[in-house]
Amino acid sequence: MLRNLDFAILAPIPETYLLAGREAIAAQLDAEIADPSLAFGTNEFEVFGEAQQKRGDKAVSVFIYASEPAETPLNPEITWQAIYKSSSHSRRGRYTGKALRRPANSISPQDAWAVYWELTDLELLKKPLTMDRFCALGKKKNLGVRFLPKGPMLVEYPASR
Repeated sequence: MLRNLDFAILAPIPETYLLAGREAIAAQLDAEIADPSLAFGTNEFEVFGEAQQKRGDKAVSVFIYASEPAETPLNPEITWQAIYKSSSHSRRGRYTGKALRRPANSISPQDAWAVYWELTDLELLKKPLTMDRFCALGKKKNLGVRFLPKGPMLVEYPASR
């Protein structure tokens, strides 16, 4: 599948979820699930609705800020990357897909997300990317080096600027 270079998704995900996500992928492979992926909940349904519209038949990169470390860094960086697979509306706030797709530590009885979005090909970047490499979609100015994402957002693909 070709990669969409017009836009990408920038998202904060707790680092503990990312690490547990690797275990979830391994469990899916052990269960012989052909298309292993990870599912995360959000209330930002507009972001993923727009992503679905804009993507066409191309893959969309997800650049991930590993949020909630012991200390918030002065200059946050993107340290993980993945491919956006799809999103789906929840049923009464719950994920309707395979439970193995959710990192175990990301599941809570209080979950009540509007949508769940899935990603594949999660990998740790060899070299972190600074926030000022990204520009919110439709904006003229790049994010600041100290920008801290509060939720998923669409950004211009960093190499296209």
